Amino acid sequence: GIHVYAESELAAASALQPMAMVAALMVAYVIGEGLGRIACLSFGCCYGAPVSDVRPSLRRVFSRWNIVFHGPMKKAAYAGSLDGVPLVPIQTMTSWVHTVGGCLAVWLFLRGDVVNAFGVAAATALGWRFASEFLRHDHRGAIRVSPYQWASLVGLGYAALLVAALRAPAPAVDLLGGLRAVWAPGPILALQLIGVGLFLHSGVSKVTGCEARLHLHADRV
Repeated sequence: GIHVYAESELAAASALQPMAMVAALMVAYVIGEGLGRIACLSFGCCYGAPVSDVRPSLRRVFSRWNIVFHGPMKKAAYAGSLDGVPLVPIQTMTSWVHTVGGCLAVWLFLRGDVVNAFGVAAATALGWRFASEFLRHDHRGAIRVSPYQWASLVGLGYAALLVAALRAPAPAVDLLGGLRAVWAPGPILALQLIGVGLFLHSGVSKVTGCEARLHLHADRV
């Protein structure tokens, strides 16, 4: 049979396609943030506050669950003078929160519920950014609520408006079709070029260095 689409249905469908793209990007960002914080944990950046500085109720928790960085190459050591000091494991917490929230958003997206997938991903990223900064110790500015936190609140409000406004029928998600579209020379080469560019830009540290030394064992000549 022939289905005659109402004007409201067509408008909802046309509005949902860009939303599906935005939701996919937001979900990918949350998953990437969860994985990327492992690098922060390795380098010692984006570090948490000293356990001794947090409120007593949290101190009881983080006195058992904390992280300690050793060595002058860690940013917590050379930027915060926190070598050997127990810190709130904010990088690990961020990784867990983003990974769990991202997996939930992926599940919603694959079910076709792209609006709620976007909402969950946005709430995870922006909500945790606002909350987690109160437990961080790296430089956030001289004010209690940082510009990043204000931006997170604005982003949360905007995301809530989108979720409330775009209540449209869920589209069918063709995962295999998406994989076939990506598995082509053009997208593969583009992703490789992007990866090489990102590596050349950020893969080499601008604050640390290394050197190789060669010496002679005189007693073995």
